Amino acid sequence: MSRGLGRARPTDAEERRRDRRPVAELHQRSIAYIRFGLDHPLRYRLVATGPATAATQQVADACFRFLRDTVQRCVDVGVIHGDVTALTRAICACLHGAVSLLILQPTSNWPADIAQYADDVATLASQGAAALPRGHLGR
Repeated sequence: MSRGLGRARPTDAEERRRDRRPVAELHQRSIAYIRFGLDHPLRYRLVATGPATAATQQVADACFRFLRDTVQRCVDVGVIHGDVTALTRAICACLHGAVSLLILQPTSNWPADIAQYADDVATLASQGAAALPRGHLGR
């Protein structure tokens, strides 16, 4: 922190790190989404692709809100631009596709390094959302 007129003020580098924290959180939550789907394929399929019931809708809504809250923080600090709900839907589509592509195949066809796969997809989703120019996805 730099000091100016006796008050502590964050440096530019500290500000950039603070502004990137929500994207890092989005990245981690994206990994958690993928890991859950791959670790619990039956539960995942029940909620994500099974017949909609009050219970599965409640779980799906909670999951969406969990990601949406993080996307909102990214928008609030200005590292992602656009409509929060539209952005969250796009991120969920990316994560859901990554999970679904694997759980519909035998595990012998899965990537050798699942942790790296989850990290790569999470990076694609979070950094891809951050790379969208203003005016895309609803704004």
